[in-house]
Amino acid sequence: WVADYDVQACCSCNSKFNQLRRKHHCRNCGDVFCSKCCKDKVILPQFNIMEAERVCDACKPISILVAQSISSQISEQHIAAIEIVDMLQSTNGIKNVIQYGGLQAIVHLATIDNQEIRKYLLSAIHTLSTYPSLHEYMAVTGAIKAINRIIQDADKSYGSALYDGIGSLMIFCKSSKLKVQALEDGTLKSVLHLCQMDEGTALLAVRTLSLILEDQANHASVITNDENALQKLLKLATSCDEQMQEIALKCLSSLTIGSEWARHRIFQEDFSTGKCIITVLKQRPNNVQVMRNAVCLLANLACSQQDQSCLLEYVTIITALIVDYSQCKDVTYQLARCVANVTRYECTAKALINDLEKIVKYHLMSKNERIAFQAERALCNLLDHCPDETVHHLARNGAEKFIKLMASSSEILKGITANLKLCGATELET
Repeated sequence: WVADYDVQACCSCNSKFNQLRRKHHCRNCGDVFCSKCCKDKVILPQFNIMEAERVCDACKPISILVAQSISSQISEQHIAAIEIVDMLQSTNGIKNVIQYGGLQAIVHLATIDNQEIRKYLLSAIHTLSTYPSLHEYMAVTGAIKAINRIIQDADKSYGSALYDGIGSLMIFCKSSKLKVQALEDGTLKSVLHLCQMDEGTALLAVRTLSLILEDQANHASVITNDENALQKLLKLATSCDEQMQEIALKCLSSLTIGSEWARHRIFQEDFSTGKCIITVLKQRPNNVQVMRNAVCLLANLACSQQDQSCLLEYVTIITALIVDYSQCKDVTYQLARCVANVTRYECTAKALINDLEKIVKYHLMSKNERIAFQAERALCNLLDHCPDETVHHLARNGAEKFIKLMASSSEILKGITANLKLCGATELET
């Protein structure tokens, strides 16, 4: 609000003020104008002013649109939505929309159950979302909630407008500051709803979910929600679209990073939905990344102590994959990690002992150090649970490489020395 005494001339036409040309404040922007440049009166709901007040010529267009947005006439609201979208085509228009209540008008219009209006709103929000400096203000004002309100009621007839909606959500979810808020504002329900649309829209929806899951703070909410997110993700993992499979499996892998509880829930949900993970592994998809993500998921789930009996069914599949994917480094690494995790527990370790030759040949003997070290983990576990069989096999093939790997890590040697001391191999005696 500009003080009268600070202004000597109209901020629009630059005419000097005198006894005949009086000063008038624009109640929207707060600047001072002459009566010709500030003659119209409009209600200003964005400031809770419901009686018409003076606005300047520059503020008049956006002020009228904001007033129309709360009209009881759908036709007026429709005009407001169209003209706000038009206004956003210029930098100055965007400034006015943000500064003078246009965003609040968009958020309010989203509550109107009218498809044509809502299509324009999705376009408007998408335009604004391309400006990172506006993201936090938009979130606080309710833009994410507005998108979700529209999407959750939308169907295929919205057409390309849905791309604007999910595109905006993706942009917001890329911000580390907004991932949690996006979930709190209803994005999960929107994403799962869009998964029922055409392949392109569904793919963008699952990509958006993968962005949300980059923040572990969101994991528990996704697992425990009322939308059956786990079940839907597992079913998407068996989709005919391998891109969809790849991202769905990535989402599930992200959820297994956190707690034992999370891994158990996913394992149990997988069994109740028809063992989707086994289905993917048996499909041998052409997209190697799908297989990589599926084995990664299984490797993480193998850490779940309470589900070891369920893992026995996977052992035969895992060992077959070791040979079939021996030329694919990424899949082989995940398989080596999976084997190492499976052998942590006695019941599953014993199930793998007959395939020790494959573990040695394709993992321990690998020139890739990461793969070889995972094999070393597996062999250490097998020595713990099945010492005789493991030693017998290593004596015939693999002992030299195994010992060299052990010797290459000073930390491993220090650990062995420390344990030997605890067992009575003291350095000094009397």
